[in-house]
Amino acid sequence: MKHFFIALSLLLVSSLSHAADSDEAQTQANLLGTAMTKQDYLGVAKMTHPEVVKRMGGEDKLASYLDQAFKDGGIRFTRMQFQKPLQLNSSGRVILAKVPYQAVVSIGEEEGVSESFYIGFLVKKNQWAFVDCEGISQDILQVLSTGYDGGLNLSGC
Repeated sequence: MKHFFIALSLLLVSSLSHAADSDEAQTQANLLGTAMTKQDYLGVAKMTHPEVVKRMGGEDKLASYLDQAFKDGGIRFTRMQFQKPLQLNSSGRVILAKVPYQAVVSIGEEEGVSESFYIGFLVKKNQWAFVDCEGISQDILQVLSTGYDGGLNLSGC
C-alpha cells in the first residue's frame, strides 16, 4: 500500500509539473508572438532554439535575416495568439510542446488568417525556445534535442 501512495504522489507531481510547463510554454510563446507583431526580430531570435540561432550565425544575424526576409516578402504579422500546447512530449530530460497559434498576416495589401504550430523546447528551467513547425521532421527534432524519442505528433506541420 505504501508503494501505491508513493507512485500516486509521483504521478500527481508529474501531472502538476506538466500543467505548469504547458502554461509557461503558452506564456512564452505569446511573448514570441508579441515580438513578431512588433517586428522585434532580435526578440524573436532570443526566443528561437539555440541550435537554430547558432546555425544562422548568432542572434543578430538571425534578426537581420528575418527583418530582410519579411521586408522582401512584404509580410507583416499584425496579430499572433498562441493557445495551450496540444501535446507535451517528455522523455528523460527532454520536454517538447506543440503549440498552436492563429495569426493575422498582411502580405502587401492582402490580409489573411494563418493557423499553424510552433515547437517549444524546454531548454532550461522555465525557459522555452521555439522553432516554426513548417518543414520540421522527427530527424530535425532529434538534432535539436539530444535524447528526444520521436514521440511528438507532427501532423499539421
